Amino acid sequence: MTFSRRNRKFSFDCHKKKLENPFFSQKKRINSANYNFKKILILSGIIIFLILIIWTIFFSDFLKIKDVQTNSADQNLNQEIVALANQQMSQKKYFFFQPEKKLFFFNKEEFLKKFKEAYPFQEITIQKNISGKLIINVKEKEITGVWNEADKYYFIDSEGNILNEITNIDTIDKKYPIIVNQSSNIITDGKIWTGGKTISHVQEILKKIPEKIPDIAIEKFTIDNDVDTIKMKITNGPEIIFSTKDPLDKQIEKLLTVKNQKLKNDFNSKQYINLSIGDKVYYQ
Repeated sequence: MTFSRRNRKFSFDCHKKKLENPFFSQKKRINSANYNFKKILILSGIIIFLILIIWTIFFSDFLKIKDVQTNSADQNLNQEIVALANQQMSQKKYFFFQPEKKLFFFNKEEFLKKFKEAYPFQEITIQKNISGKLIINVKEKEITGVWNEADKYYFIDSEGNILNEITNIDTIDKKYPIIVNQSSNIITDGKIWTGGKTISHVQEILKKIPEKIPDIAIEKFTIDNDVDTIKMKITNGPEIIFSTKDPLDKQIEKLLTVKNQKLKNDFNSKQYINLSIGDKVYYQ
């Protein structure tokens, strides 16, 4: 009986007590310490990486613009371009930082806008060299004519872009044709309303008229609301109306016939000669 009670007591005590494995607890603490160490290590790495990026961007000489180069034959223009670039690079942003001294942060669009405002006759392209060079290639726009609108005169290129307003018309080179806009359309977004179409027709006339009729001098051209026509005023002579849709050679042949066979000495006394209506020629 005594033995039986002891067994029951032992059995009861085993169920009541909370048993722990000391080896398992120690392993758990080690794993927890390793996890925390890894977290600290990763966080430290991220912080160091961010510090390196900030230092590289704002404080180091890596990818810093060390030289500004231009290719213009005009040395004064080169100096002005370099000064304009340096002025933009010296701008302070983000408190005291000057990010535009770095190749990647130099704002090409902003520079191009300022350049076009200061030098409308020039075209430029900008290259960024990883060695730290900012290369600015300059090309002069070709003037193809003078656009007259609302008592103002402008130089234009072959695409009809306004290059610059002319303040003194007496300085205009005679080699540039004057195109007078008498239509109800006006310059829009720095471009003439006909775009390069008018310039193309004018250039063709300027090339072929001296070849076929060398004894007449062209004074100016006029564009008005008459669709698909361009008018050429002859110095001390009539206004010749061309169609922009019909072949120019055919119209010049008609003009030659009228001038040499019909009007002869009365040619310069006429007010206009209209070549734009089919095979017929009208004059007054």
